[in-house]
This record gives sequence, C-alpha cells and structure tokens, in this order.
Amino acid sequence: MEETTRSGSGRWFSTTLGLLAAALAVMVLLLARQNLALKHRLAEAAEGGAPAPSFEVGERFEAPRLLDATGAPATPLADDGAAPALVLVFSSTCPACRATFGTWGDSARRAAELGVAVVGIRLDAVPGEDPRTTLPPAIDFPVYAVDPASPGAMRKVRSVPTTVVLGADGRVAATWSGTLDADAAGALGIALRDVAPDPVRPASR
Repeated sequence: MEETTRSGSGRWFSTTLGLLAAALAVMVLLLARQNLALKHRLAEAAEGGAPAPSFEVGERFEAPRLLDATGAPATPLADDGAAPALVLVFSSTCPACRATFGTWGDSARRAAELGVAVVGIRLDAVPGEDPRTTLPPAIDFPVYAVDPASPGAMRKVRSVPTTVVLGADGRVAATWSGTLDADAAGALGIALRDVAPDPVRPASR
C-alpha cells in the first residue's frame, strides 16, 4: 500500500512538473513573439516617421546648469533669455547625431555671423571630462556637459539629435527632432534670421 502511495505521488509530481514546464515554455514563446512584434513596430516607426518633438514652439526653455571641460559651471544660456541661441543636443554614440554634425556645423557658423549664441549639449558627457572628446572637427562650437543635479529642459529631451532655436524672450522659436534634411536645414536658417538681433545702426550725425 505504501509503495502504491509513493508511486502515485511520484506520478503526480512528475505530471505537475511537466505541466509547469509546458506552461513556462508557452509563456516564453508568447514573450518572444511580443518582443519580436515590438521590434518590428519600432523599426517601422524609425523608418516611417520623425521622432516626436521634445519641445513645443512658444514654450519657455528652462536653461539647464551646464559644465565646461573642467567641470566648472558655465552659463552660456541665460535663465531670463537675454539673448537668442541655437541649442544643439546630442550624444556622442548616436549615429543620427553624427549624420547631423555637418549640417550643424554650417548652421552654427551662420548663427555666429548673425549674433546668435551657439550652445552644444552632449548628454552622455561625464562631468569633469572634456565634452569635446572624440567629437569630429565639424563640431567647432562650444560643447557642454549637463549637471545631473539641475538638468532643466534636458529632462524633456525624448530623442537625439534635437535642434532648438531660442528667441530673445527665452522661448522656443523653432525645434526639430532627428536628422535635418535639406528642407529642415533651410527652415533652420530662416529661424536663425528671425531671432537674430537687429543690426547696430550707425549713429546719426
């Protein structure tokens, strides 16, 4: 009788283990299919449209606390929006960012000619290290790291590269997320002209 009970218990235990293993296999299969479907949706989204914008035109841009190459605080962006600025947000390991560096370099030089400040913000820079490390020559404008204790508007960045044009009132005048094609580059040039300070007029005699 005891042997029969043990035999029955063994069969029950084996059956239970088999059912649990089958259920686990089904769960793994379902998760794998869901993961594959998610990857397909993300790939389609990447191919079919631009990333969602991080900022909206007209909103006030909360200046982040930035750090220079020595880790010291830098203030290229005024909290009160004292001057227009071109803000370029990127990561050094982002392929789309590297594809945009050339356009950014041209836009940065144009902005400087117009009297618009240019501020590069590298999100993956380590505070205390030079944020220009490993960057190509096209990045010939100032680049800063973000102080993690006071990220400001960088909390809202959804994707990189992100291009932001700020007016003298400290509000977003124009913004783009993702790479800049020819049309976007042209629109960026127009936005820079629109926010540029009025040229200094010669004094009348």
